[in-house]
Amino acid sequence: MEAFRLRAEIRSPRGKGGAGRLRRQGYVPAVVYGQEAHLPVAVEAREVQRLLQKSGSSPLVKVVIQGPNGEREYTTVVRDIQHSPMEKVPTHVDFYQISLGQKLSTMVAVTLTGESPGVLSGGIVQHGLREVEVECLPTDIPETIQADISGLDLGDKLTVGDLVPPPGVKLTSDPDALVVSIVAPRMAAEEPAAPVVEEGAEIPAEAPAVEERE
Repeated sequence: MEAFRLRAEIRSPRGKGGAGRLRRQGYVPAVVYGQEAHLPVAVEAREVQRLLQKSGSSPLVKVVIQGPNGEREYTTVVRDIQHSPMEKVPTHVDFYQISLGQKLSTMVAVTLTGESPGVLSGGIVQHGLREVEVECLPTDIPETIQADISGLDLGDKLTVGDLVPPPGVKLTSDPDALVVSIVAPRMAAEEPAAPVVEEGAEIPAEAPAVEERE
């Protein structure tokens, strides 16, 4: 995965008031932390949006910070992004510093490829997992993991264990987890109907919840 370069500035003052002023000025408060750093920074909101649009899940980011002794570059991954619940815009980003020579675990999107014979005969693709966990060096993080459905007929499925990752990449998600299946239209449409309660009718009490065990 190609690294995304992002310029940042050391931010001050800290606290909610300072963060609010930054956002009104078009910046997003962030932090770079990890092996060598714990730095509160500010990045342009438009650059954060561009990062999210271009790089997808857990992107590799080169954060360039201007300091008193010149620029310092930190190799990071996006560990967490907070959003405004009303406007759905980023309000804070955590960049976790990593070593290019040390393997890490991250989530990667699954992309379906090929043309399924089951779909050509009227079946429907049901997508299960849309992301899988991988372990690899930061420079080997793939943009996507491909799931080839060209051999799937009606009733067939692919699990994580059927996926073929790129060289240097190990899949660490449950190998039995369902990624995609090809089902008949009637099966895809069958969903339990909500009970109809007539006006004035007594609604029965709910049954006690049963604790699920992993």
